[in-house]
Amino acid sequence: MASLITGKGHLVLTSGLKFWPAPITSSSSSSSSHSLIIVRHLRRPRHAPSTASTASTAHLKVTDPDQLPWQVNAWDMKAQLEKEAQQLETATARPSAPTAPIAPLSTPPTPPVYVKSMRIEPYIQVQPGQGQAMKAAKEQACQELLVPFSQKAQVQTYRNVCHALQAQNRAQTTELTLANQRAVLKSNLSPFHDWPYDEELRLKSQFTAEMVLRYLRGLGPAYLDRQQTQHIYETVPSPILTAYRNRNEFMVHVGVDGAEKTVGCLLKSTQGLRCVPPDGVISLKESHRRVAHLYQAFIRQAPLKAYALPNADNPNPAGHWREMMVRSNSENQLVVAVGFNPQDLSSETVQEQKQQLIDYFSARAGDFELDIQGIYFQIKRTDSSFEVISELIHGEPHVVEELNGVKFLIRPTSKFPINLPASLNHLHLVRDMLVPSADMTVIEVGCGSGFCSLNLASQVKFWYGIDASSDCIEDAEESADLNGIKNCSFESGKALGLLRDILEEAQYQSGPLAVILDGERRGADGKVIEVLRKCEKIRNIIYLTSNGSDPNTRMNFHHLSKKARKKSKSKLKTNPWGGHFHLKNAIGVDTLPRTVCCDHILKFLR
Repeated sequence: MASLITGKGHLVLTSGLKFWPAPITSSSSSSSSHSLIIVRHLRRPRHAPSTASTASTAHLKVTDPDQLPWQVNAWDMKAQLEKEAQQLETATARPSAPTAPIAPLSTPPTPPVYVKSMRIEPYIQVQPGQGQAMKAAKEQACQELLVPFSQKAQVQTYRNVCHALQAQNRAQTTELTLANQRAVLKSNLSPFHDWPYDEELRLKSQFTAEMVLRYLRGLGPAYLDRQQTQHIYETVPSPILTAYRNRNEFMVHVGVDGAEKTVGCLLKSTQGLRCVPPDGVISLKESHRRVAHLYQAFIRQAPLKAYALPNADNPNPAGHWREMMVRSNSENQLVVAVGFNPQDLSSETVQEQKQQLIDYFSARAGDFELDIQGIYFQIKRTDSSFEVISELIHGEPHVVEELNGVKFLIRPTSKFPINLPASLNHLHLVRDMLVPSADMTVIEVGCGSGFCSLNLASQVKFWYGIDASSDCIEDAEESADLNGIKNCSFESGKALGLLRDILEEAQYQSGPLAVILDGERRGADGKVIEVLRKCEKIRNIIYLTSNGSDPNTRMNFHHLSKKARKKSKSKLKTNPWGGHFHLKNAIGVDTLPRTVCCDHILKFLR
């Protein structure tokens, strides 16, 4: 696993390889050249003399002066260096005496018990500045490390790999046929399906380091000189890699074979958009695949046409049956939501379609070995209102998911973790960074259906939950009542107005005040960051994001940490934003394995 140490201006791998350019002179050539010095640092046994060699060195000649040292593929030399290291250790070690352990860069945290077979250690450490020399070295290191990430295609970084995979998928999609449609769909939905999982985690850990380095560079040299140490941890792996999604959405469109009513996933082809059946998707549960086939069998025998997706030539297409959303729990109990565009149909005809859907699903669910608990019928029109009317037409409105003794009521549209086993690691990491106490008050912006709130409410004094979705807040309130949790309050609406009201009430309470801010994929509103900074009582912000490369997300990091500026020489420093925060910890959690997505948890302290 590769790691970056910026304090010395060079790249360091966890295997012990260090890289830096060293100019050499060549008498046989007039052109200047460089050599890449690769040093394998070894520990010295306690009984060995101090003069014993503790490093093995190899030189690679680089004829192109413009070639950066980390462009050289040093992994080819790894086996040779490891062999030399083993020989050196054997020569200096006593067979009867145990050797001393390798001293880590700093004391790692205690491995959490909830992470199976994984040692949590700092992936990268940016040491605090020590004067102007250290500040200049950090600036130079950040510049040198970040330039090749965005400009050099030879470097196998997370971004370059994602771009290469996307280009490969686009090339494959142009030749979509019946023979290769499943393989192309698998490559699009799970681009890392044929990669070693360790290599996928390495790239995602590298992206976490890159994200933090960009954050540090954006703050400027003044911040680098005074800021504290950042700990960037390796990406936490998912306990399961296949059949982990408990929520899926299936579209209805023309298939590759020309069938108009095909249920599955959309792909681009030379013939335009085509719908491919979800067979072979590794993240898909078997019960979800069967529901898709059941829905396809229903609409193909139904007299009404499927809804065609709008395009430039046909902005208001005809048809009625639309996409279907599926949600399941750990016991494979299902609740589905079927979309329907009534167009100009009468209300009586729409009622008939509802009853036909209920009768068909009730009669055929046993043939597909499905346990369907509830069916929603969603009216979706194509006019300017984009109004969605969801109606429960059969069965129960929720399925129950139990986790750590807490029961959750979830529906198809609930904002609830998709990969529940991996989200358990995510939950415990949030708890460890939050450091809950009996007198703490927590405000969670973007609480969803209460996954974090209801699991951690028993460890704090009071928990406020805010979310824009009224359905999610309704689910959270019903789940709280079901579990008898009284120290939670949930409100739906715009976060800015609700947050101001809650802070006015919470900042006068005794005990610490912490905030969990879910930026999701687009980041949080900048005014929300401003309100949080103005509240001086907040000392701890846990920032959650599923898209660390989003510009708005990076701007959130910058706004949390930027310092106040001096208004003029004759006036005192003004601070309209309140005290700034600094980044303490950053860790990635692979909740969607085999995809390019990765969740991140960042801890900001003031």
